[in-house]
Amino acid sequence: MERLNAEFCIVTPCFLQGAEQSSAELRVPSVKGVLRFWWRAWSYAQYAGDIEKLKHKENQIFGSSDSKYGQSRILMRLDEGFNPPKEMAGKRILMNKDGLKYLSYGLDSSRRCLWSSKQYNFNLRLIARNDKEIDEIIPALKLLGMLGGVGGRVRKGFGSLTLTKITRNEELQWQAPANQEKLKEELQTLLKPQSNWSDEPDFSAFSRHAKIVCLDEGNDPLEVLDQYGRNMVQYRKECRFKADRDWFHGRLANPEFHPERAIFGLPHNYFDPRTKRKATVTPENYERRASPLFFHVHRYGNGRYAGIALLMRSRFLPSDEKMRLGRDGRKRTVPVVPDWEALTAFLASELFPSAKVIWSGEDGVRA
Repeated sequence: MERLNAEFCIVTPCFLQGAEQSSAELRVPSVKGVLRFWWRAWSYAQYAGDIEKLKHKENQIFGSSDSKYGQSRILMRLDEGFNPPKEMAGKRILMNKDGLKYLSYGLDSSRRCLWSSKQYNFNLRLIARNDKEIDEIIPALKLLGMLGGVGGRVRKGFGSLTLTKITRNEELQWQAPANQEKLKEELQTLLKPQSNWSDEPDFSAFSRHAKIVCLDEGNDPLEVLDQYGRNMVQYRKECRFKADRDWFHGRLANPEFHPERAIFGLPHNYFDPRTKRKATVTPENYERRASPLFFHVHRYGNGRYAGIALLMRSRFLPSDEKMRLGRDGRKRTVPVVPDWEALTAFLASELFPSAKVIWSGEDGVRA
């Protein structure tokens, strides 16, 4: 039997519903779910975009309700580490910080979260029958612990997790990067094969079109997260989106226009508190499209915190899908024209004067 222990720490408030719905609780299914996501994101290029082969392998590793696959080949268990987090209402954390309030938009302010001002660690223990199955899941563990998180508003930086170390059969295999340069080395090694995939992925996955940027660093994870939120508010209000506002106020004649800011994710809502005017932008046949821009607060081995942005460009909506615009009580559909430059310009804007690209699929090709 192969045994692996992955030690994580919760870096930012983690909004997870417990079994009682009124509590916050970290459970194996939640962690397993995000591991599946990162496994798919990493493996898409490995399987040359063959979704059927990818799904088959994923079900073998993680299990499926389909009787053909049955139980996961890797058994997982969570053990509490040190400095257990306090369970508290989110409003105690969010109420005095405008950036956090913006990033948490839509979360019930009374919803409870897991949070500790100290470093809270937990252990994810994995057992598999052979080393191949363990080898398959290690990239997903690393990506979760360097770029991801768990819980509500995870793409906005909440519930960020940092992988601090991996031990395999009681031997130390990996430790958290001590600084930005070490993190860059880890990501470039892990994602080197993904640069070879030039097609736009069918879903969120690493390819030549993806990019990872360290936007900022600091000594307080909540300050790093709050600053990101305030910068996003400022950027989305800038005059570069004048056409969006002109459309909202009925001053734009183009019948096929849809707001550029839709690229940040759907649904995209407008509201003018002065006139009470409302507008909505949604996919025609889907409820939502999650943002292709991920934000993660990472804890370096030296104790500093970094704000890491990941842009995973993929097909924004199915090729036959349209955008539905609702305004002034009327609805219409228009062709989907995603403006990816709106996201890349945000990451390269003067709002982040110390930003550095730490991995780019395009750089991997040129190397």
